[in-house]
Amino acid sequence: MLYIIQYDILSACILLTMFVANIFLPFRNEYLRKLYLGMLVLVMACCVFDVSSSVMLMNPTNDKTYSAMVYLCNSMYYAVHILTPFLMSIYLFHCVLGTKVGWKRLGILFAPAAICELIIILNPFTHWLFMIKDGIYIRGPLIYSMYSCAGIYLLFSVAFVTLNWKRTEIPIRIVTAVYLLITIAILTIQYHFPNQLVECAGMTIILLIIYYSIQSKDMVEQAIRKEVEVAEAANISNQAKSEFLANMSHEIRTPINSMLGMNEMIIRESDSLTIKKYAINAQNSGKLLLALVNDILDFSKIESGKLRLDMQEYFIDTVFRELIASVKEMCEKKKLHLNIMISPMIPRGLYGDPVRLYQIMINLLTNAIKYTERGYIEFRVDYSRLSDTEVVLHVMVKDTGIGIKKDDLDHLTERFQRLDTDHNRTIQGTGLGLSITKEILLLLDSKLNVKSQYQEGSEFSFDMRQKVINPMTVGNVNWLDNCLIIAEEDDAFYAPQAKILVVDDNEMNLDVMRNLLKINEVKVVTVESGEECLKACKKIQFDLILMDYMMPGMDGRATLQSLRALKNNPNALIPVVALTANAINGMREQYLSEGFDEYISKPVEHKLLEQVLYRLLPKDKIKNE
Repeated sequence: MLYIIQYDILSACILLTMFVANIFLPFRNEYLRKLYLGMLVLVMACCVFDVSSSVMLMNPTNDKTYSAMVYLCNSMYYAVHILTPFLMSIYLFHCVLGTKVGWKRLGILFAPAAICELIIILNPFTHWLFMIKDGIYIRGPLIYSMYSCAGIYLLFSVAFVTLNWKRTEIPIRIVTAVYLLITIAILTIQYHFPNQLVECAGMTIILLIIYYSIQSKDMVEQAIRKEVEVAEAANISNQAKSEFLANMSHEIRTPINSMLGMNEMIIRESDSLTIKKYAINAQNSGKLLLALVNDILDFSKIESGKLRLDMQEYFIDTVFRELIASVKEMCEKKKLHLNIMISPMIPRGLYGDPVRLYQIMINLLTNAIKYTERGYIEFRVDYSRLSDTEVVLHVMVKDTGIGIKKDDLDHLTERFQRLDTDHNRTIQGTGLGLSITKEILLLLDSKLNVKSQYQEGSEFSFDMRQKVINPMTVGNVNWLDNCLIIAEEDDAFYAPQAKILVVDDNEMNLDVMRNLLKINEVKVVTVESGEECLKACKKIQFDLILMDYMMPGMDGRATLQSLRALKNNPNALIPVVALTANAINGMREQYLSEGFDEYISKPVEHKLLEQVLYRLLPKDKIKNE
């Protein structure tokens, strides 16, 4: 007899591809995956044994060894073939109920397959299934028991799905219907055309439909679940990082706040220009230390995509004064000449982010100073006008330092990167300055330009668009004269009738706040805890409360909530301002959402403090003189 084996060969190739794919793809239900892989393996084995026995039967011989091989292939085919509908029943049972089949049910289900396997084992002695005589295949009286067993499993599967129709999902119903129709078609074809080997092809079609109806859905659900797990883990990690940064920001900035606050008192109250100069230098060093802390915080914000800009009106000459005052002493210590070339025609009043502009320029200048041992540092600022209301600032920092090797230019702005470490190992720094500068410039729609010659020097430059608010120019100024900063004082307001309560667990911070408010002649009452704050509010009528957010015991939020809920409280509705060393982005929005009227970050700048007080204090208690 001539057997048609092409269907089996094609089926085996398809099944092998599906098996390899399903090994590596993720699935939500590992139990279903194992059952599906088991069916793939069984049907592949059927294809191999079916093709092998058919090829040998088409070339019969009288050789006993040959006949034994034919007999073995046929026996293995029937033994493996009968297990496939058994696994299919378990698969559909699990899909419907969503639970594994218990051992008792598994034993009952396996009974028909066990009987058939016993018949196969006894066949060499009974020839109930088949026999091989002179290489020719001869059917036995119980050959149709194999097909009957497959039919029993089919009927069980269909009956079980039908009985549980309401709880059965549509894909499982489709698979069951296809399983029924294809099995009937296969049995019919196989009965009338024994040489058409289509059983394995039919099972392959069923397994393909199972894959696209059930397994692929399971795979997608698993992929989504993993994505959700990764996202949740990332959120937890980011939350932990944010909490850590908040705590570190508070712990580091609190002593800096005290130091800069005391320095400002010296600058304000000392009559000696020499002492003021010392205090200004100490203040500049404190600001550099604060800048280092901010670098670490900014790096974390950049990593999490939370770095934000604070666009506002500002005077650019004030930025220049603070910038030059900060770097002048550094240049003097290293005996470097500081060349300042700022165009006197630059408009004074601009709109942009002065903090980030200052940060970019101070990063470039301090970087140039660190890597220059002799010669000069040149700071040049020019501008070009786009319109009456917009200009482009052209900023350039040039040095005569060690320069940068050509091969290192591409790595210049990499995070934590220190170039030419053999020569630069003694130079301090985090390695974040230029990386942060690059990221901030990108936010401001600009970029960092670098020119460098190794052992000769470097030139860093950038362009930045700014809106013009006040067209008055900065004029010709001796930028290197520190006395200009000492002489500059903003007009202050006075509120001798106003009464403010300051709440902070740090005595030095309380002392700083008392002295900062001295010039405004405000009456200040200080307490060191949330509990003391509530007690004071019961006795005294205040106009405003400045409250530290991170206090031991009752923190700022708890104190505010208790204050608002306190009965017979004359201060239930007065403005409360959060004072905190937490400088993480987004904190202002958080504090406002918690009920605070404003937020001031430490170190507290007196000018900003005055602006908040002027806005929140009762107008009838403010005097402008």
